[in-house]
Amino acid sequence: MKFLHLLVEGWRIALHSLSAHRLRTMLTMLGVSIGIFAITIIFTLVNSLDHSLGKNIQKLGNTVLFVYHVPWSSEAMDDWQKYYMRPKVSFNEFQALKQNLQAVDGVSFEARIRSQLIKHGKRSLQRVGIRAVTEDYLWMNALDFSDGRPFSALEATAGRPVTVLGSTIAEKLFQGEYPIGKTVRMHGKKVKVVGVLKKSGTNMFGTTPDDLAYLPYAFAARIYNMDSESFDKYIAVKVANLEKIPAVEDEIVGIMRSERGLRPMKENDFEINRPEMLIKMFSSATDYLRIGGFVISFFSIIVGGFGIGNIMFTTVKERTFEIGLQKALGALRGFILYQFLLESVILCLLGGILGLVLNWLITILIQVILDSMQANFEVVVSMGDIVFGVALSAAIGLISGFIPSAMASRLDPVESMRR
Repeated sequence: MKFLHLLVEGWRIALHSLSAHRLRTMLTMLGVSIGIFAITIIFTLVNSLDHSLGKNIQKLGNTVLFVYHVPWSSEAMDDWQKYYMRPKVSFNEFQALKQNLQAVDGVSFEARIRSQLIKHGKRSLQRVGIRAVTEDYLWMNALDFSDGRPFSALEATAGRPVTVLGSTIAEKLFQGEYPIGKTVRMHGKKVKVVGVLKKSGTNMFGTTPDDLAYLPYAFAARIYNMDSESFDKYIAVKVANLEKIPAVEDEIVGIMRSERGLRPMKENDFEINRPEMLIKMFSSATDYLRIGGFVISFFSIIVGGFGIGNIMFTTVKERTFEIGLQKALGALRGFILYQFLLESVILCLLGGILGLVLNWLITILIQVILDSMQANFEVVVSMGDIVFGVALSAAIGLISGFIPSAMASRLDPVESMRR
């Protein structure tokens, strides 16, 4: 009972001391708040980046392999000249894979054509991205339609002049008109609109289907020079299940090497990429961001900690007579230590909570801005960040307040009451 009484009394004294110097308390709290805000906002943004990356890659599916001339790893950055000088994948290689691969649900080919002009009547759009794709592409990428349909296998193989438009392209070209069945002009050719995609927003890679137009590859090959090295090209292979991936990878290597006439001792001049390779590549980058952010924020926290320690030394000096009086009345050194240490911890916790509230408000503002830009990015404040912020605040209070509190507990009561 006595212990509980002392516990409550310590809280009362600490809160009374803080409320008696409101301006000083607020200014000291701000130092801790800035440090806690700095470190938690960096962790929040890095975690949000990881979350959105995982969500975007998950849409591709974990059984899809991408045949490309560059690896999705840091190796491409380390020796970029080697990889970017490689020949790009070709439509003939796609056909060989489609005809010979076993245990796959689909194989698609994609060529990316940049900065094209699209017209409808008197309206036109410049710098539009075109995707020349085969029939499996649209369903393998899980693209949803708001109107119309994807082009059929017959339209794709026969090279019919049909197109699927992203939502933004359709809105700007038709401005309220129903687009399905209407025609647009691409590269001087009339093309019939058969489908419009649902609005999806910009993903974390900075691209969006909303701003793209999709053509059957066989049709695009008639109006564009598809042998041009300026077009980026991909082959995507959707494997039937996870267990089949190693076998399918081996098949892809054999077929691609055969198509390219590579000798047995010569290394592959193509790469088989998995979506999780992007996660690993970005994870290494976010790890550096996390470490860099922690180092920068650590200095803010150190400054806040020194501010707390300085204020606690001042508080001990101001209350020297009170400490002497408490000791003269029988207060133990542990109780004196407890009340000053508690004051330091409460001060830091209040500052930490203020920093977390500021973090929450800033993340809401960032999310509103991203939503207004139609960016498909979710800012996530995790419970781990909140717990870390509170625990770090308490730790700063304990470390910064320990020496002043220990000095207060060791004061001689007679000498203290003379001052």
